[in-house]
Amino acid sequence: SLIRGDDNLKTIAMIADYLKSHPGTHIFIEGHCDSRGPSAYNFALGANRSNSVRNILVKEGCDLNCLFTVSYGKERPLVEGEGEEVWRRNRRAQFKIFQQ
Repeated sequence: SLIRGDDNLKTIAMIADYLKSHPGTHIFIEGHCDSRGPSAYNFALGANRSNSVRNILVKEGCDLNCLFTVSYGKERPLVEGEGEEVWRRNRRAQFKIFQQ
């Protein structure tokens, strides 16, 4: 559930900038996992992943009341298959943006 890589942190910073300049925008942060491990473990891991992103956004000055998290665990893979590249692509946080 740790956010790794400068590119990922830059993406989150860009999302934070967008949210701060567009009040009333709500964002759903989806936590996803790879296919390994039991479903219960992956749901918890997905929740930790989405909460980690939310925590960074809050530290960047985003309104907590506009940030919602959900975990899909391993139930909604981005790509099907097995192997490190497939697993890496499925371990992710995805964003859904809603404006009022």
